[in-house]
Amino acid sequence: MIASKTKRIVVQLGKYYPPRMGGIEYVTELSAQALGERYEVIVVCHNDKNADERQIVDGVTVLRCATQLVLFRQPMSLAMGWRLRKIKPDIVHFHAPNFWAALMVQIFLPGTPVVVSHHCDVEGRWLLKRVLMPIYRRLAEKAECVFVSSEKNAARFSDLPSRLKRLSVIPYSVDDRKYDMSLAADESREAWDQDSGHGFLLGFLGRLVWYKGVFVLLQALAAESRARLVIVGDGPLRHEIEAQITQLGLGGRVTLLGHVSEQRKIAVLRQIDALVFPSTHETEAFGLAQVEAQLSGKPVIATKLPTAASEVTLDEETGLLVAPGDAAALQAAITRLLENPAECERFGENGRRRALANYTQSKYKERLLIEFGRVESYIESESQFPNEEPLRAR
Repeated sequence: MIASKTKRIVVQLGKYYPPRMGGIEYVTELSAQALGERYEVIVVCHNDKNADERQIVDGVTVLRCATQLVLFRQPMSLAMGWRLRKIKPDIVHFHAPNFWAALMVQIFLPGTPVVVSHHCDVEGRWLLKRVLMPIYRRLAEKAECVFVSSEKNAARFSDLPSRLKRLSVIPYSVDDRKYDMSLAADESREAWDQDSGHGFLLGFLGRLVWYKGVFVLLQALAAESRARLVIVGDGPLRHEIEAQITQLGLGGRVTLLGHVSEQRKIAVLRQIDALVFPSTHETEAFGLAQVEAQLSGKPVIATKLPTAASEVTLDEETGLLVAPGDAAALQAAITRLLENPAECERFGENGRRRALANYTQSKYKERLLIEFGRVESYIESESQFPNEEPLRAR
């Protein structure tokens, strides 16, 4: 498919795309929607199966490329390069990490202006990194701009090259229109909530993967018998999590909803008393679930990670921060909120005000369009940004 040239064509190149759940997938979607009014946006990503699919998702063209192999959690699609060449984009917005797609851009779109959103470094998978990291670093080094979600993350990311043309901080955001507190809440309780009895209701939102800290959360929950937990999300560790729930005797106090619709997720956020964000490793670079809870007026218990994830929730202002992996500290924070409803309310109100001031869709869109305007200026002048020295990424 070759798109019309009435507008410049921007390809959003991501590993996956919603409804596939994940923070990077969400930001890829957010970027596609934000750029849609100025550009012709096409999303190119991997499919979950060995078949090409073309879809229109909320007005955005999405090309899901047949994936023949997934190696060390990296999908590989032979069709992706030919798709990119056929589209002939004016700008590629590359969402990293995604080693295979970085290779496809350099082979099939040499000379095409690229901007990179560097979401996080790759942890582990040393063999994959050793072979493919130089490919990604070459792409990032030549990119017209590299976006990061915070200055703290920029200082810590080691996967970025030592010299960049331009580095820009654009915090992630959430579509705040979906969290209008003036709308009447649905007073009906879901069956899982009705059957669980009363008590302080905690929520967890995210993929069930190793760095999310769900096992630590379950240990903390076992030590505080007055609390209950609802888990929204799915992932490769679901069976192990179910086994730990049984082992700890938490079957009557924990509900796993799996993957749910956006509407149902927001309904769950309205029902919980607090969100727990117990991630244990700096692979967690931001944590949009915190923003979603704050827009819902809920306090957050998060961990003191050395990334932007510990900047989204402010300790003693919008919630509580505890040491990563410390089940006792997490339990103490849960108990504190459980026993102090006024403090819960204060944190929730502060969190909503802060989220509306910093993490809304309109703010993300404004920042993104400014940076893409710079890239357009480069395209028109056919020269690099004038009078700007390469930047150290960290």
